[in-house]
Amino acid sequence: MIGAIDPGLTGAIAVSDPRSGDFKVYPMPVARQKVGKVIRKVLDEDAIVATIVLLTDAGVTDWFVEKVGGIRGQSASGAFNFGFGVGLIVAAIKTTPARLHRVTPQKWKGELNVPADKEQARARANDLLPMIKHLW
Repeated sequence: MIGAIDPGLTGAIAVSDPRSGDFKVYPMPVARQKVGKVIRKVLDEDAIVATIVLLTDAGVTDWFVEKVGGIRGQSASGAFNFGFGVGLIVAAIKTTPARLHRVTPQKWKGELNVPADKEQARARANDLLPMIKHLW
């Protein structure tokens, strides 16, 4: 089985079994945390690690995680939190026997013919994965 992770707060964890054609998508585990007077959504660290370990134990042999960089216009705290989340995901995978593959957006989008425009990318995702188009 193959696993892929979109590491943001609104990301997801997907698992595909090429032999059976089975495909499952799990929303990124998030929690609410009080930061000062504000309650914010944050990655649920324990749930992410547990999900990666559980899915690896269930048969995922290879994990693909986007090799991300900074996002133009993102705040320093936002960039830190996003980078922390990516590091958490990579570290969790590294604790398992599965192989980790870091793939640049240019590489995977080029291979799958996914345009940069978000709406066009969603349309392409619908073409590739019509059975789960309700998830975007």
